Amino acid sequence: MKEKPRIGFTLVELLVVIAIIGVLVALLLPAVQAAREAARRSQCVNNLKQIGLAMQNYHSAHGSFPAGVAVKIPEGCLFGGTDCRGFPMHVLLMPYFEQGVIEQSFDGFYDKEGGWIAWMRDQTNNGRTEQFLPVSTYICPSNTRWGEYPQRKDYFGVVGGSVPVVATPSSFGLVYNDGVMYPNSFTRIGEITDGTSSTFAVGEVVHALQYGMGPGYGTTGGPTNWWIGAHVNRSNTDSQSYSRSLLSTHNPVNSQLSLPLMATDANVTPFGSDHPGGAHFVYCDGHVGFIQDGVDINVYQWLSSRAGEEVVDNL
Repeated sequence: MKEKPRIGFTLVELLVVIAIIGVLVALLLPAVQAAREAARRSQCVNNLKQIGLAMQNYHSAHGSFPAGVAVKIPEGCLFGGTDCRGFPMHVLLMPYFEQGVIEQSFDGFYDKEGGWIAWMRDQTNNGRTEQFLPVSTYICPSNTRWGEYPQRKDYFGVVGGSVPVVATPSSFGLVYNDGVMYPNSFTRIGEITDGTSSTFAVGEVVHALQYGMGPGYGTTGGPTNWWIGAHVNRSNTDSQSYSRSLLSTHNPVNSQLSLPLMATDANVTPFGSDHPGGAHFVYCDGHVGFIQDGVDINVYQWLSSRAGEEVVDNL
């Protein structure tokens, strides 16, 4: 009698096929993940390019870059001038990358007279819907740790980091203003004697902030809103808390601060990213560069100063 032809696979054959598919998936998955990260990284670079272009357009319109934080004194101050608040560069730049409608919605809550912006101490600004609007230009898609805070910002102005205002840290850590984006800076291109192509303007930040949003405030930290500025002492320039929108290069790229975070950690929270190996910065001429984790700390800090007279090759 003729044997009937066998239909289907044996268990051994099926297991072999499954194993081959598993190997192929294991080989392809890193490539797919790398392609996705490349796309996210490209979007992140594009965001910084938009910020750099907006800064150039702002300079063309006003004769200077926006202040890192613009504070009108004494109108924006409380408690005898020890708590002066203002809006950050992120608000000032909005009209220059087609987000002027959001920026204008704050009219009546801050004063744009003479180019200065003052925090209006009217409590009715609490709970305004504009505070919760996400601004995609300020969010790096590679940063997935703060998904519950779409109104956050992942890019901060560079206050400097080569030479502090005074050697002794204030209550909020060392204060720097040797960069381009510090409180009431309004820096002109002519003042950047180190060269616009060799001076940081804005960089990536993914480290938790001491005074960030969420339940980690003051302990493990969190992100911060794009519209939140800084605390400035009217009569004491070495007592400032600007970490909600500005940071220094005091600590290396992608370094980590010990938990729980202390108040003195605020101003020296490091720049960094979730891109492998470093973080992106936009320079004052508008180009974007990638700074690697292992960059010499002196070179890194020199790139953050506007007039330190250091000789640094463009990275």
